[in-house]
Amino acid sequence: MKDRPRIQSCEDTKKYFTNSDTFPFLAFENYFCSLVAESARISNQRRNVEGGGLYICDPKILFDIPICVITGDQDPRHPREVDALTAKYFGGDFIWLPDVGLPGHGHMQMLEHGNLAIAEVFINWLHSKGL
Repeated sequence: MKDRPRIQSCEDTKKYFTNSDTFPFLAFENYFCSLVAESARISNQRRNVEGGGLYICDPKILFDIPICVITGDQDPRHPREVDALTAKYFGGDFIWLPDVGLPGHGHMQMLEHGNLAIAEVFINWLHSKGL
């Protein structure tokens, strides 16, 4: 089985996680120092080695649970089309941040400049679900 590329350097981290226009690059060194290696268990579950990954045979069982997938336009790990299909599969909602006026976000939305606006989008979504 071919493994996905492992994040091993500052350049890999910048490419996969902190590549957006809104990432606070002045704090990159602090962020990079905080990273720890992924455990073998979670890596194997993510690749579904020996059937250990999350498997939902009938996604309709989740349709009563509010699900929201929020994706930024500068996240190479989460293409719009894939995340939209994931939300649909689970009966959830999909929010593409540029569609709500928030372009320029990547994988680490919670750390990026403008994260409070993203939180507001999510809070408004929660309110729309009565939560």
